[in-house]
Amino acid sequence: MPAFFWSVRTQGIWPGAGCNNEACLFYSGDQVVNVKLTFLGTGDAGCVPVYGCDCPACSRANIISDHRRRHASLLLESNGSKLLVDAGQWDLADRFPAGSLSNILLTDCRIECVQGLFQLRNGRNISIDVVTAGDLTGFGDLVENPGILNFTKVAKPFKSFVLGDISVMPVSLKPSGDALGYVFTNQKSKFAYIVNTDALPQSSIDYLASIGLDLLLAGCSSRKSRAREEVVETADYLTAIRELHGRVRPSKTILTHISHDFDAFLMTSESASLPPDIEVAHDRMSLVV
Repeated sequence: MPAFFWSVRTQGIWPGAGCNNEACLFYSGDQVVNVKLTFLGTGDAGCVPVYGCDCPACSRANIISDHRRRHASLLLESNGSKLLVDAGQWDLADRFPAGSLSNILLTDCRIECVQGLFQLRNGRNISIDVVTAGDLTGFGDLVENPGILNFTKVAKPFKSFVLGDISVMPVSLKPSGDALGYVFTNQKSKFAYIVNTDALPQSSIDYLASIGLDLLLAGCSSRKSRAREEVVETADYLTAIRELHGRVRPSKTILTHISHDFDAFLMTSESASLPPDIEVAHDRMSLVV
């Protein structure tokens, strides 16, 4: 059975019914067993609600805070260490007490992946190692004045490395460019975080299909299009996600990096139903693998 179990808004994780093997570990209180994943954000660059937008998804998010989506970011906790994947949120210094972050790993050098580092670099008396995807040439001031940040490594496709007790394998997301996905492996499970699945190279799809993923965390922000074509394009993208899930064959796929268009499509379209093994993430959602 898959080695992951679900929580509701981080209120507890239980082993599967009837499971008695060593994979059926759980999270209790503040103790982390195996790797705990938390979606700090599940939105695309525009987040949800989009400023000034009155679409169904943004209108709902303006009223019900649980439907808001901040910039996509993932926290991995294992054996007392905390690995932050992407740093696009401005309040990192408030979220993480000094010394609590072990490493930061970037999937791209876009502003929505990097902007939280500008405040964090001004800390004192600690240092944080940052692994980048690309050389941050567009952020010269950050590189020249890194403060407490140590830009220790530039990740390269299919060149693995270790952070804490987790092995990390970078995966190409485009035929060219610096953006990367990552496959994380520990003693119990293997899961992938692929933020941009829109132009996933065949070599990366073949690799993901060959390794037996327990869990695929897949980005699904809709393609940019003219307003009257937006719903059609979003439907096409959902079809592409279903096809990717079928080709890679993970035990479970969770969707993240979600646009307001995609949320609105899920709210309003009869064709937006998802099978049981594909689920939409929400901010603060946690699980253990």
